[in-house]
Amino acid sequence: MKFQYTDDVSLTDQSKDLTKREKVLSDDLEILNTYFYKRRLNPNPAKTETCAFHLYNKQANKKLKVQFKDITVRHLST
Repeated sequence: MKFQYTDDVSLTDQSKDLTKREKVLSDDLEILNTYFYKRRLNPNPAKTETCAFHLYNKQANKKLKVQFKDITVRHLST
């Protein structure tokens, strides 16, 4: 699911498997990057962030490893 407000875009995904979510979000960011490139837009990976909301305490300290333009996106702990 994607949300957009002015010049901000949010990608969301839902699953119990965070590893699969990392792949899905990285792939979605690659699709967006292609869209931006065709329109001569230059997103800043340094301003891109991830976070995970979950009900499993065992995963509370897991940081998502999402790639955007060959850079690992910063993860915010909730």
